[in-house]
Amino acid sequence: MKVEPKVTKLTMELKEFNLHEAGTARVKVLEGEGAKAIGDRYKDTLQEVMRQFEPTVKDQANQAIAQSLKEGKGTISLTELLKFTNSAPKEKK
Repeated sequence: MKVEPKVTKLTMELKEFNLHEAGTARVKVLEGEGAKAIGDRYKDTLQEVMRQFEPTVKDQANQAIAQSLKEGKGTISLTELLKFTNSAPKEKK
C-alpha cells in the first residue's frame, strides 16, 4: 500500500498583529499608540495579502512533502497508519 500525503486545502489566518514601531534603523517614524493605530488599519490588508499567497504556500508545502518522501523521510508502516485511523484489528484476548 502506498500513501502519498498531499495538502489539498490551506488557509492562512493572521491571528495577531501588533505594530510597535515603524521606521528605519536610524529613524523611528512611528512608535507607541501611533504605530498601533496604523497596524490596526492595515491588519485586514495584510490578511488579504496572506490569502493571495495561499496557493503558493500550498504548492511549496506539497513540494516539501514530495522531496521528503523522495529522500526516504516520513515513511510509516501500514500497522502504524492503521493505528492512526483506528482501523487496526482489535487484539483477541
